[in-house]
Order: sequence, then structure tokens, then C-alpha cells
Amino acid sequence: MGRGIKPDFQFRAVTDFDSVWLRNNGFKGVLLDMDNTLTPWKTPAPSAAVLAWRKELRAGGVKACIVSNSRQPVKVARVAAELEMPYIHRAGKPRRRGFDAGQEALELPREEILVVGDQIFTDVAGGNLARMRTCLICPISRQEFLGTKFLRLLERLAGRAVRFQAD
Repeated sequence: MGRGIKPDFQFRAVTDFDSVWLRNNGFKGVLLDMDNTLTPWKTPAPSAAVLAWRKELRAGGVKACIVSNSRQPVKVARVAAELEMPYIHRAGKPRRRGFDAGQEALELPREEILVVGDQIFTDVAGGNLARMRTCLICPISRQEFLGTKFLRLLERLAGRAVRFQAD
């Protein structure tokens, strides 16, 4: 299990792994960040590729829940409805309460859940604090919230070479 800000796994995008990979690695559920993980920031709709990926996860029996720090419940609810999954907004990542609420929504033990997100200091650190395995992906877009841009600077200082999917 990752510790501190170190993820257990890394992929370029959520669409780079599927239900078979998840099952083979002991996962029955995923807790997913939303902004720049499932959708570009300020874009309230997942891409066709993400929709197809979610459909494949569902067909493979993998549960999913959005755990987002977004303060816009309507936006999170819209994305969650399109992806047919529950959601937690204002999760307060990296604190554990959002991850704990996501675990409750999935009704799975921690060891069967993978936390997936694009930020080290919220998604990975929080998932590790919640004693879940974590996966870091590249952000979808360079367009980000001002606070996130500051965290990207800290990520670079910590040694992460931030790469974007939409390069």
C-alpha cells in the first residue's frame, strides 16, 4: 500500500485500465476524483471514452463512486448521473471523511477499493491516509482551479513531472 504521497499504481488515464485489471489486482470498487480525472475542469460532461470505460466496469461487476472536493453539487450530480454512480461532493480531501463516505457507498472493505485521481496531495495522500490503495493518473487538461495550480507547483517540488492527457 502506498504511503504518504506515493501511489501504488500510475496510469496516463482512467481508460488505461479495465475491470479485468482491477479484478486481477483484487479490486471490486473504485473511488474516483472528478475534475481532471473523469472530466476536464469546468466541463460538466464525461467524454465518450470515459462513458465506454464506465460501461465496461459495470459489465465487469466493478462498483464506482465519485469523491470530489467540488463545491458544486449540481455539477457533480450531473456527471455522476451520466456515469450511473453515487457521489460525494465537498469531500474535504485529503481528510478521510470523504473516502470513508465513498467506502460506505460502495459497501466494500478498504482493501477491495482503489482510489484514482490526478493529484498527489489530495487524491493519493488522502487515499493512503484512508488505508486504501491508490492510483495516480495524468490530469486531463491544463485548465485548473487556482488552488490546484498551487498544488501542481508543490507536486513538481516533490519530484512529479506533471503530464497532461490533452498535450
